[in-house]
Order: sequence, then structure tokens, then C-alpha cells
Amino acid sequence: MYSMSHSPRGEAFIINNKNFLKESGMQEYPRNGTDVDRDALYVLFTKLGFITIAYDDQTTKQIMELFRDYASMDHSKHDCIICAVLTHGEEGLFYGTDGTIPIKELTSVFRGCLPGKPKLFFFQACQGLKYMEGIDLKDGKDEIDAKEKIDAKDEIDAPGNNKITLPLEADFMYAYSTVPGYYSWRNSIKGSWFVQAIVSVFQKYASSTDLLRMMTLVNCEVAKQKSYTNDYFSDNKKQISSIVSQLRKKVYFFPEHVFDDQP
Repeated sequence: MYSMSHSPRGEAFIINNKNFLKESGMQEYPRNGTDVDRDALYVLFTKLGFITIAYDDQTTKQIMELFRDYASMDHSKHDCIICAVLTHGEEGLFYGTDGTIPIKELTSVFRGCLPGKPKLFFFQACQGLKYMEGIDLKDGKDEIDAKEKIDAKDEIDAPGNNKITLPLEADFMYAYSTVPGYYSWRNSIKGSWFVQAIVSVFQKYASSTDLLRMMTLVNCEVAKQKSYTNDYFSDNKKQISSIVSQLRKKVYFFPEHVFDDQP
């Protein structure tokens, strides 16, 4: 597993876009409820041991500058970096308050940054204009999640040469709130399905479970939700989040703080 021994663990930054300028074309669609997501992630990342800062209503230029600033920091005494982007989106694009920016243009600045250390991205944004339908299980039975004891010490790095050349794209994880082509749901009071699932799952399991297993549980929680809009076209719709992992090892956070809702 990756080392997670420094205190603090590293930097975490949150880009939270709620209000948009006229030139973006999204000025009539404020992202109500996003501040709930921002605050929940701020508390979560802080309790996981990260220096966390949130940035509200950022333009495309400001977002690009933030990514470059964090990529150029001295991370030699850090184990990991986390970025969360909460905004409007389309497939392959994020919205700054004044327009769009390609996701790859942002994440590419972290190539070569924190070599051998995990770089984690959480994206709460639409990836298209389609609504996702649901499908019933053929057997009509509820699924039951099996309880499994997870040992944080169940993996040992394989022996090898001391000198290792890593691919530039290694050690990244991208977690998207939805799959390409689809809307991502957000409650104007409670926040988004995706972010609230992350917070709930991590609060319960971060002390004992690795990141990708937790993200699978997040997928499960998001999949349980359905929309209630009283509108024929958008009511009773579904969503599934998506994990793209280029991690080489398991990520355990080993938080020093106990979450308030833990027994």
C-alpha cells in the first residue's frame, strides 16, 4: 500500500462553483445545495489529515491557476494530494463561472507531480444531457451486501529493483459523479447524491478500508437513489458514479481523528 505516514497527509483543495456569469451561458442555473457539499468535503478531508482550502466561484483562468499552483508546490513531505471540483459540466468539460475548460487540460498539469504518490480527483458535475433510467432485477430480490473483515496489512509490495521508472499517468484516481452522457443529480437542500455518499461512506470506513473499496460502496449508495421532481421527463431517474483508477497500490488514509458519528 502507499505510505500514509506524514502529518499532515498533504494538500486538499475544493473548487466550488455555485453562481455563473452571463458569458458562461449558465447564469440562470445556480447550483443550489453545492455549499452543503463543499462544507461536508472540507470537514471530511480535514479529518482525514489534509490541509484543506475551498475556493468559491472560480473562472476558468482561476481554476487553471489553482491546478498549476498546487502541482508546483513542494510535496516532498506529503503522502497524497486531493482535488474536488463541484460545478456544471458536459462530457469532458468543466464550467468555470465564465465558460468551459477541458478536464484533461486541468489534470495533465499533475503529470510528474508527487511521483509514486496518489493523486485523487473527485468530480461532481454533469457529463451530458441524458437522464438515466432504472432497470429491475430479474429475480425481484433485494441485494444484500456481505460484511467482510478488511485487514489494512493484507498487501505487501513485491520485491524488485530499488530504481523504478513509473509511467507518467500512474498513481491517479478520477472519481466522477456520473458516467459520460448523463446528468448528475444534486438536491438543492441536502447536496449532491455523489458527494453525500462519499462523506457517509468515508466516515464509516476510512479507518479500516482502502479507497477503491470505499468508492465501490459509494457507487452502491448513489445507485440506490432516484429523483423526485414531479416532472414526467425527469422524475424517477437514476445515477451511477464512475471510478477511473490508475493506482498501483491500495490507499489507506489511517485518519488520526475519529469521526463524530462513529461508535
